[in-house]
Amino acid sequence: MRPAAAILLFAGAGFAADQQVIPLRDSAGAYPAHSERPMAAIGAELLTAAQVHGSFSSELNRAYLVVEVGFFPGEQTDVTLLDFSLVPAGTQTVLRPVRSKVIAAVLQKKPADTRKPSAPGDVTVYPTVGVGYESGPSYDPVTGRRRGGGWTTSAGVGVGVGGAGGQGAPPPASTSADRRTMETELSEKSLPEGPTARAVAGYLYFPFPGKKKDLAYDLVYTHHGEKIVLPLVKYSTK
Repeated sequence: MRPAAAILLFAGAGFAADQQVIPLRDSAGAYPAHSERPMAAIGAELLTAAQVHGSFSSELNRAYLVVEVGFFPGEQTDVTLLDFSLVPAGTQTVLRPVRSKVIAAVLQKKPADTRKPSAPGDVTVYPTVGVGYESGPSYDPVTGRRRGGGWTTSAGVGVGVGGAGGQGAPPPASTSADRRTMETELSEKSLPEGPTARAVAGYLYFPFPGKKKDLAYDLVYTHHGEKIVLPLVKYSTK
């Protein structure tokens, strides 16, 4: 996680139960990859590394792929992450979505090793962040698209300089509060689960499959024996 510390700032008024942090597009066809079936229409977009970096305070790029999904059910459907998978093109590998709680636990930084102080004059740069709550609509700084209210982040940079005798200022380790903040951010933006007859939108998080770059992926949705396959554009490291 990029933040070394996080502060939760809550607005006085909560958002409506049907307001989504990730705004739903007009139709499945508004997404780069889309398919329409009687049971559901689904649109999807694989976020680039730059989009992920600009959309999250949590550092996901090196470990997770993020897919934006718009789900338009033809009838009331129980939306569950277990119905989705990501398959790297030309492979037999099947990637399953990872829940926010698990990602936060994996990404939480361990305490710094104080037995290895930095040398005099060493400069350590570490990110800091503030997390707040936004109740009104805003615009995504990366895509320029309108989005609903939700968690907002502001990032900065902290600097520690090694002192006399090599007693430097290492970046603070993540705390349990940092983990909860990370989990909240990822959960708020994830695809909502549960029964719905209304369209919903959100992100799915998949583990990054090794060191290979610029792979193409298929997003697969399977429900009651029916399958929808959405070929996604290649993942971009830029």
